[in-house]
Amino acid sequence: MSDRLNELKQWLSALDVEYVKAVTGKQPTAELYDQRLLLNWAIQQIESALAEPVPVSGATSDGYHTFDDLYHQRAILFAALSRAYKDKAWKSLKHSDGTMFDGGFFICGIETPEGQYTYHYKLEYWPLFAGKALDNAPVWDGHTSVDVTRLMSLYPEQPVPSEDVQRAIDWFSRRSCPSVHMSGEVMYTFQWCPAGVAETIEAALRQMRQGTERR
Repeated sequence: MSDRLNELKQWLSALDVEYVKAVTGKQPTAELYDQRLLLNWAIQQIESALAEPVPVSGATSDGYHTFDDLYHQRAILFAALSRAYKDKAWKSLKHSDGTMFDGGFFICGIETPEGQYTYHYKLEYWPLFAGKALDNAPVWDGHTSVDVTRLMSLYPEQPVPSEDVQRAIDWFSRRSCPSVHMSGEVMYTFQWCPAGVAETIEAALRQMRQGTERR
């Protein structure tokens, strides 16, 4: 191919506008210009095909982040998610069939309402991930990178307050009691209420009712 490239470059030189004018004494035609454009294009295509490909590595960057940067950030974000949903997260040194990639990897995943989602990471990240450490990973359910949106189906389970608890919340919300409802311990609704608050209020209401019945 390099021989063909040199041949095309010689043709291009022969079609040089000034060279043609000097040899023929005539003004070059439009056809000559078209031929030069076509030869230029052909030369560029061949040079591009002969060029050495740029090797891709972890240091390859888009000008802002390298692949290594993005790999690390993804690992940290998924580790944080596994800690937030420990009961749904798991990790294993082996796939379901007992195999694992060479190079010191493990697999970790989260079971979402829409199915599992998994990643492979280097063993150095193992301590960061929460969840059950399994002898073998669950059988792969066929998910691909397109299914990353499954992670959006994870959400905190919100307790539904009973009528008694809702009345208690309403009662607190009508009073100026910063230590109760302004501190975040008791909110107007249970959407962001800390775990256990509903049970605490219900227990307190039961005690109040029992005290009233004794009287």
